[in-house]
Amino acid sequence: MAGMATVKQFGDFARQFYGRLTDKVLQYYVSRTTANPVGNGMRFATLAAKAEFDKALATHCREASKIVESFAGEWFSKTNWEKKGINRDDAKGFSHVALQN
Repeated sequence: MAGMATVKQFGDFARQFYGRLTDKVLQYYVSRTTANPVGNGMRFATLAAKAEFDKALATHCREASKIVESFAGEWFSKTNWEKKGINRDDAKGFSHVALQN
């Protein structure tokens, strides 16, 4: 917890976590529909084109998670100060809101 004791540290942690989570979920669903369409006349002409798409999706998820960064840092600071610590129910509430952002 000491490694995430500041607004910036917790915000950065949350941004990385939710960015990766979003990417993994989207990659799962995308992989189910794009596993076979690689080749001439298909969605992706080459495996390199598919890899470039995957890279662009990961970048999008990382950039889209920016909104969580400031929310998370401010939430952490406020909740920790008001309640003198964060419990499991607080974390559940945070995750619920963070996933909606």
